[in-house]
Order: sequence, then structure tokens, then C-alpha cells
Amino acid sequence: MSRLFTVLKFDKIINFNNIPGATHHSNSIPNGYCGFNWKNVAYMHESEAKDRLDGFKNAFTSSSYVAFNAGGRSMSIKSGTPVSLLSIVACAVTNDNLQLTLTGSCSGHLMMTKAVILKTNKSKIIELGWKNIDEVHFDAEGGTPHTGASTTRFAIGQLNLF
Repeated sequence: MSRLFTVLKFDKIINFNNIPGATHHSNSIPNGYCGFNWKNVAYMHESEAKDRLDGFKNAFTSSSYVAFNAGGRSMSIKSGTPVSLLSIVACAVTNDNLQLTLTGSCSGHLMMTKAVILKTNKSKIIELGWKNIDEVHFDAEGGTPHTGASTTRFAIGQLNLF
């Protein structure tokens, strides 16, 4: 599988390679992983994606694991202290031209919003530069079915904090 590399400097890269107790079968990311609580976020090992026709196989950019929105539902991550989120590397799984809307908040106050379009054939670096946020919501909608199935599932290969 091809890897996507960036030349930016990150203070912390979350690439899902060191999830405690992770197996080669999809499961939920446990709360506390990398200092975040993970709501409706699962992981997948690349061995599960190798024979799939959907975009999962294109989401593996920097490690053997990716995170995804379980069941195609909205997901969120929350930190006990504010963080700065530089970028996210993401890919649509079944629907091309999937609209992903990210919202960043701090102490329940909306701070930032960004909407992007994702494809199934290539991961995209979503540049954010968000400072002092403690929660990020991910909502996906729309798109055109690529593999026959239609879901709003997307995968994240990497979160970059600074």
C-alpha cells in the first residue's frame, strides 16, 4: 500500500499504530488512547482492507491501522485539555465526493468549522491549524456510491497535533 508523506513538523502524530490491545479485526478505539475520549470511532488493520474494493485500502498513509466512523455515523474526539490540531489525513470509504464537516470547540463553545470533499481513491490532507480546542466532531453526508454500497463512512490515517 502506498504511503503519503508530508514535510510539516508535528509535535504529536496520532497514526493509530499503538492502540492498546489492538488486533487485526476492527474494534472500537478505547477512551484514553493518546489522551482523547473516542465516540463512535473504530479502528481497522490494513490486512482487513487489502482485498476490499472500497476506499479503506487507500486510507493507510502512515501506519498499519486507520480510524473510521463506525456504521457511517457521526463521530467525535474529546481531550481533557485544549490541544492544537494542525491537520488530518482522511479518505472516503464508499461514497465519492463525500462531504465531511469538522467542527472544533472548546468548553462547549464552537470555535472552528471546515467542510471538505473526500474521494475513495486517494487520501486527502485536511489542513486546519486549529488552536485551543478540546473537542472535534466529524459529520459526513452525501456523495455518490463508488462500490455499490452507499454509506457515509470515512477513514482517518493520521491526526497531526502541534
